[in-house]
Amino acid sequence: MKMPLALLMLDIDNFKKLNDSFGHDAGDAALRELGILLNDIVTAENIACRIGGEEFVLMLTDTDEQQAIEFSHHLLANIRQLKIINNGTSIGKITASIGVALSPRDSTQADVLVSLADKALYHAKNSGRNQAVFYHDMTSSTITD
Repeated sequence: MKMPLALLMLDIDNFKKLNDSFGHDAGDAALRELGILLNDIVTAENIACRIGGEEFVLMLTDTDEQQAIEFSHHLLANIRQLKIINNGTSIGKITASIGVALSPRDSTQADVLVSLADKALYHAKNSGRNQAVFYHDMTSSTITD
């Protein structure tokens, strides 16, 4: 049996609006705070990296569906608690949307997992944001608070 793996695509919600309202320095502050959070909660066996703009990818090794659900819930809650300060001024809270694909359930190929997680991410954004959506079941595995 292959080791389970969860691939998460994460995107900060309404990032363009944040930049337009508060400036690019505020957007940079949000990216920094999110990066610090990811560094704090992602273990050494896993990978979290920024892949462009306000989008991140996380690879959680030896992670089954239930663990991925719990991690996604924990991550979203922590993102909502971030306090983004730019030039001494609070810019308020941020939220994120997450798309999740699981290996071997959804695919064992890296490029396919990325594509499936990305599809789930867009589903999360199009169905209200501030949630995680699993590719294999884009409705019943949705996590919101």
